[in-house]
Amino acid sequence: MMMIDILSGILLGLPFGRQVSSMYEDLHAGRNLGQLHLVINPAFFSSCELFRKHISQTMQELNSVKPPRF
Repeated sequence: MMMIDILSGILLGLPFGRQVSSMYEDLHAGRNLGQLHLVINPAFFSSCELFRKHISQTMQELNSVKPPRF
């Protein structure tokens, strides 16, 4: 989260950390938030096939986690 705050807030001269206004206080007020769009080519780091395999494994693991009961 810190890097997102740095790249989409501090770097752009916009609110960051505790300076970011609550999204529930004034529903009619703008929040002046920054955006970060990051494009990564997996082939730069590894093979696309290996990336797909690891993403598939990660999704299987996430889907197997039982949600907590409230």
